[in-house]
Amino acid sequence: MGSQSKTCQNCKKDFTIEPDDFSFYEKMKVDIPDFCPSCGLSRLAALRNERIVYWKNCQKCDNKTMSLYHPDSPYVVYCHDCWWGEEWDGSQFGQKYDPTMPLIKQINNLQKNVPREALIILNSTNCNYGNNVRDSKNCFFTFLVSDSENILYSMFTVSSKDCMENHKIVESEFVVHSLDITKCYKSAYLQDSSDCSFCYFSFDLKNCNNCIFSYNLRNKSYCIYNQQLTKEEYQKEYDKIFNGSFQTLLESIKRFEEIKIKAIHRFASILKSTDVTGNYLQNCGKSRLCFDGVESQDVRYVANILHSKNTYFSYAIGVQPTEFIFGSAVIKGGSMIKNSFNLSYCTFCTWCDSMVSCNNCIACVGLKKKEYCILNKQYTKEEYNKILKQLEEKGELASFVGPEFSTFAYNETAAFDHYQIGKEEVLERGYNWQNDIPFTTGKETLKTIDMADNIKDINNNILEEILICNKCQRNYRIVQEELRYLKEFMLPLPRECPQCRMAFRRNSRLPFNLWHRSCMKEGCINEFETPYSPDRQEIVYCEKCYQQEVY
Repeated sequence: MGSQSKTCQNCKKDFTIEPDDFSFYEKMKVDIPDFCPSCGLSRLAALRNERIVYWKNCQKCDNKTMSLYHPDSPYVVYCHDCWWGEEWDGSQFGQKYDPTMPLIKQINNLQKNVPREALIILNSTNCNYGNNVRDSKNCFFTFLVSDSENILYSMFTVSSKDCMENHKIVESEFVVHSLDITKCYKSAYLQDSSDCSFCYFSFDLKNCNNCIFSYNLRNKSYCIYNQQLTKEEYQKEYDKIFNGSFQTLLESIKRFEEIKIKAIHRFASILKSTDVTGNYLQNCGKSRLCFDGVESQDVRYVANILHSKNTYFSYAIGVQPTEFIFGSAVIKGGSMIKNSFNLSYCTFCTWCDSMVSCNNCIACVGLKKKEYCILNKQYTKEEYNKILKQLEEKGELASFVGPEFSTFAYNETAAFDHYQIGKEEVLERGYNWQNDIPFTTGKETLKTIDMADNIKDINNNILEEILICNKCQRNYRIVQEELRYLKEFMLPLPRECPQCRMAFRRNSRLPFNLWHRSCMKEGCINEFETPYSPDRQEIVYCEKCYQQEVY
């Protein structure tokens, strides 16, 4: 079968179904999607709350806990220990399948009755104020972190230590205010770089040390604005830049943004990968529109994917190997899964939610180590297959996941971070909107205008003050470890709250989207798919021209 052009049911833009896609959809027994890749991904990201947390009492032990669910949400929420405890079993909420009622309505009833886990924190110590944390300790207001220690105000942190205010860092130590870096040490305001030490306000550095306001450098030391200096000259300039003043920091950030415009930008960050389109890909193959992917093959229309094969239209897949996944989010190990959320080590599951080590389940919620269940009710294999056939004939297992499956309001989810739309449009699309995302205002004891400009003039008394965010007016505090980092790096007190600082870093990354463009190197006729939209100012080169220019 050849390619087929369709019009997105949501944004009304045309998109193409590729020939290879049809065989996958047939194997998975799902309908051909009516949504373009971007709109499909936004539906899946809307299943996951990554960073909006509330105080709520566990509805089993009554202990106060941080929770992904608003206090007024209709769901039963247990703290981590109670949810994983053996005093309850999801099968006790089992309900008989009613062929006269839409399956999604029956799933919704189950979602409201079966206990949900307040936060996802596994094998970690002193990490209660965060979410999706595993094998870590001493993490504060940190989300999506694994195998890390002493992390503050960060997202997507892997195998790192003593870091603050970062987004997507791997195997790094003592790094602050940085994005998309690997194996870096004692650096600040560093982006798209690896194997660097003592580098600041710089972009696209590899194996460099002691560089400031630099870009596209390789194996360099003691450079400022890409100019080679002596060690003594460098230190003199360094002392001027890191003098602890807020006004100096503002000027440095402005210069950093300017050097990113001067830099040569590779059309996409694709390493050791073949026959792929997307961005931030490593060791991937035969994949299309894949973003933030590692060690994955034959995946399409996906984001945040690791160790996966044959996966289409999915978000946050991996940690443990997965295969044949469709229309799902947060799948940690398993195969033959479709239209599901938050499954670990499951196989042959459809329309399931928050399951662990289950096989052959349909429309189930909160089960552990179960098999042949429908709506949490246990069946024999023969009974299960009979109902399965009925559901397949009605087509209820083949449709694409919709807003009604999500247990979160749109503005609580990752969709709002990556595909931000207004309240009116959110409601028109069938999602809920949370009007009451609580934060404190009007309690400040120290106004911005009265804050000392220089970190040298700040002592521990600041830990007792309540500050006010310049951007959203939210109140916030400085914590002890944060002050230690600021003093060490000679950085002034932040004038914005942690949430707004996180949003700035998140929005500094490229979108989960691609545009067809031509190389901007004069004389080059190469074309490519790139996350840099045509209206952006950056200089974007094809792989060949980038390599020739930088190396």
